[in-house]
Amino acid sequence: MDWGAANRTAVLAGFIVWWTLAPRMNRAGAFDRLLAYLTAMMVLLIATAELIMVKPLPFYFMVGGGLAFFYQFSRIVIRIARRGGE
Repeated sequence: MDWGAANRTAVLAGFIVWWTLAPRMNRAGAFDRLLAYLTAMMVLLIATAELIMVKPLPFYFMVGGGLAFFYQFSRIVIRIARRGGE
């Protein structure tokens, strides 16, 4: 499979969109929003996994979303680890 410019752009666009949709953990009700965020991402990743042979662009968009999730999750874990040391 070719890793062309369109695929890289789709990953970047997916990262930006899903990063802006990610719930901020310092707000009330963030846990419920996080569950909804993860559920939506899981459903869309499963749906786009079936399309990868026909149209891979939506799948790469969701890969960017997965990277955004891991970025947000790492920030939360680091923040909790820093608070625990106090």
